[in-house]
Amino acid sequence: SLNSEDVKDSDDPPILEAKVIENLREVEALDEAAKLYLEAAPERLENIRIALAKPDAPELRSSAHSLKSISGTLGAIALYNICQELENIGRRADETGTSLPPEALGIFAAIEAEYEKVRAALELEIQK
Repeated sequence: SLNSEDVKDSDDPPILEAKVIENLREVEALDEAAKLYLEAAPERLENIRIALAKPDAPELRSSAHSLKSISGTLGAIALYNICQELENIGRRADETGTSLPPEALGIFAAIEAEYEKVRAALELEIQK
């Protein structure tokens, strides 16, 4: 049977890093970790949305960092990287006292789209 890596373009990183998922599964931590993630991530996304709407650069930085950290734990590399971008934007705006740039909204849209892929992939992994 094809796994998601076989189907995707080779230059795209996998939605979930297979090695991370395997390691979690080996220590029987995958289901618990995935369930905790799927409970926590929507709240983190909402915090980012609020920070962008206010706008609040320090809050954006910390919310994006928080989602980045929990995503990295589950091997969601692409999501981790996009969160890092948004965290950096929040940090720069905070440090320079400037307003958040318009591209922050586009990056957040990419985070939401990638999160949907991660969510679907994790739900499949839990069922295995």
